[in-house]
Amino acid sequence: MCGICGIVSLDNKPIDVSVIKNMADTVRHRGPDGEGFLLAHKESGAWQTSEEIANGNWQIALGHRRLSIIDLSNAGCQPMSYANGQYWIIHNGEIYNYLELRTELESMGYKFNSHTDTEVILAAYDKWGKECLGRFNGMWSFAILDTKNNQLFCARDRAGVKPFYYYFAPNGTHGKVFVFSSEIKQLFCHPSVKKSVNDGTLYDYLIYGLLDHSDQTLYKGIRQLRGAHYMIIPLHNNTSWTPAPIKYWDINLSNKLNNWSDAQYIERFKELFENSIRLRLRSDVPIGSCLSGGLDSSGIVSIVNKLLKEQGKTELQKTFSSCFDDPKYDERRYIEKVIEFTKVTPHYVFPKGERLLEELDKLIWHQDEPFGSTSIYAQWNVFRLAKENGVTVMLDGQGGDEILAGYPTYMGVYFIQLLKQARLLRLTKEMTGYYSLLGYSFGQAIKHMFSVYTQKGLYRLLGRTAQQKPDWLNEDFWQTGKEQSPFEKQSLKDSQPGSRLDKKLYELYFDTNMPALLHYEDRNSMAFSIESRVPFLDYNLVEFMFSTPADQKIRGGWAKYLYREAMKGLIPEEVRLRKDKMGFVTPEEIWMKATLKPYMEKVLSETKADDSIFDSTKLVKSFDDITNNKEQFSFTPWRWINTIIWRRML
Repeated sequence: MCGICGIVSLDNKPIDVSVIKNMADTVRHRGPDGEGFLLAHKESGAWQTSEEIANGNWQIALGHRRLSIIDLSNAGCQPMSYANGQYWIIHNGEIYNYLELRTELESMGYKFNSHTDTEVILAAYDKWGKECLGRFNGMWSFAILDTKNNQLFCARDRAGVKPFYYYFAPNGTHGKVFVFSSEIKQLFCHPSVKKSVNDGTLYDYLIYGLLDHSDQTLYKGIRQLRGAHYMIIPLHNNTSWTPAPIKYWDINLSNKLNNWSDAQYIERFKELFENSIRLRLRSDVPIGSCLSGGLDSSGIVSIVNKLLKEQGKTELQKTFSSCFDDPKYDERRYIEKVIEFTKVTPHYVFPKGERLLEELDKLIWHQDEPFGSTSIYAQWNVFRLAKENGVTVMLDGQGGDEILAGYPTYMGVYFIQLLKQARLLRLTKEMTGYYSLLGYSFGQAIKHMFSVYTQKGLYRLLGRTAQQKPDWLNEDFWQTGKEQSPFEKQSLKDSQPGSRLDKKLYELYFDTNMPALLHYEDRNSMAFSIESRVPFLDYNLVEFMFSTPADQKIRGGWAKYLYREAMKGLIPEEVRLRKDKMGFVTPEEIWMKATLKPYMEKVLSETKADDSIFDSTKLVKSFDDITNNKEQFSFTPWRWINTIIWRRML
């Protein structure tokens, strides 16, 4: 796990090598174990390279910060070369199946000088070219300087676990240049890159709470290579070149396993889930696990425990949990059930609103962009706790809700699907099952159904957008943002056949929830030089879950039906049959109405500089109404505060 950066001069103007050094230094937290650089240019038909920072007529500059995970020796340093310098790579991430790929490549005559997964990437690229991406199981963002084919090959893993940002200046004052990095802040080291707000994406964040839902960022001109995409930058004959990412992996919603028995689904899920975790235990440094007490993290902790015993390892697994004194936000009841069940070594942290205020600027700096709620502060504290206890790799349950249909809103999507399919008997059974689990009467169930899934959430369920301007938003910004909004421009038409539930899962996996959650996961973990691994996003498991019918995800009112069945005997029953859902929660409402209120009032009252976005008078009034219980509580005020603080950092 590392930090990468690069500069490509597309008109052969010399690169200022001090810039690549500054870009790498900016993300020292991503790679505290070392740094490395490569400078290159082509002269008289031959490539010249240097691993020493020195001025010259360099066309390409690559930088790397190393966090040592596999093969801790100097053989794992990057940039790494292969095939007598034909290929050079900077890589951030892990290829979990590198041992299997290495064995396959060795059988074809390939030789290796290290025990790293990075060298396996290079050999695989030499053998299969861009098709190597389909053979990797892992998380990655990398750039390969291919001097054989005169190109830079850049790629990001299927889910987009590891980030890849870029800026392209076709005719800037500093020449035609392509700059890329692991974090947005690195790009600002280059003089061509300016800090300017993207009104369209900021609109989507303020109105819908969306982040990372397109290739655009909240900065104008700065884009990201999306998950499951690669891009080739030609290093000759490139006068007309512009970035053109290509998608190399997708989910076909038509591929269904409809004729399997429940037992077959359960067995296949257990096999894929266990193998995913087994692969993600490959490491030369200590590994721990996040444990929230929810279904997903509890399953991972229990399977890790099972695998360690099978491997004859006696050391106890370390778990890390965020807890609160207020029982409304505390999951220790479930966490302790898992600890008792597995005999792991637990560690607890109790995030405080006062400390959040002290760290807020730092948190936003690491995130690069505003975030949706204070919940990521709980995750921030968990990763810090792991670092303090000597753990460098963490397993986390991110992605389980998106592939297993774990959010309550999926119920509404499924109910509407059954209604449109005229499957009224099944709809009645599912609604009855769901609301009986919640303890609702029939009348209460109908009222809840209409209030939650119709009045409040209909525009999201149907793929439509809000029409009414919020009072607290500036009229000009509302119009401009709406016109430039990536979300508003998304077609309401279906891109491929599939059920309503499948399409909603697909949307949340590729476009809305998952990309944003992975953004938070990456920044929070890397802020403390920790590699976070997410077993639920193993592509084999993802493809399998999208191929299962809806009743394997939701049945009898239970969400995550297949997962719950597969976990029988593997996690405590009290956890397996949990009806509530919390996740990485914080007592945000309590904090906002007490601890954070004076600070937030002060920030909101100083919004004159943000009048181009907000109606500051109405903003202050709305916040006052929410904190004095005159309006229903929401996360919206947190987005206001984040936006204002973030803009001050521009």
